[in-house]
Amino acid sequence: MVVSDRVHENLRKHRKMPLPELIDMSINQTIVRTTLTQFTVFLALIPLVIFGGEVIRSFTIAMTFGCFVGMYSSIIVNGPILINFGLKSA
Repeated sequence: MVVSDRVHENLRKHRKMPLPELIDMSINQTIVRTTLTQFTVFLALIPLVIFGGEVIRSFTIAMTFGCFVGMYSSIIVNGPILINFGLKSA
């Protein structure tokens, strides 16, 4: 969502820039924030996996997997999807 919002903002600022370059620039602008946010979430989830009870452990493992998938899709999958759907400039 953050990458898509940044692409939308950059579409308004850089109307003449080719779409693949604009998406690459948007991902580069948000990659540090996305990575640090996910790292912080993992720091909170690791103690829950290790010290949490049996009931919360399975939920925490599923949440950790979901965070990995979310980070992957936000950084790597989002750009090609925007290009394949034919994003139009504003």
